[in-house]
Amino acid sequence: MSSKPLAAISGLLLVALGAGAGPTWAQKGPIKIGFLTQMTGGGAAVGKDMSNGFMMSLEEISSQIAG
Repeated sequence: MSSKPLAAISGLLLVALGAGAGPTWAQKGPIKIGFLTQMTGGGAAVGKDMSNGFMMSLEEISSQIAG
């Protein structure tokens, strides 16, 4: 293998690693949690049951997770 393709791959790797986001701080305030489920169509009954179960579990723990 010649050195040109190896140098190109190494250069792209360095650019990709260097272009990443720097360190960030945690967001202030409450953390929002998303919940995706099917509410229409063939799986609507199961999706509504899942949603109701999730809301019940949040009510039991007073909508607090991890503290």
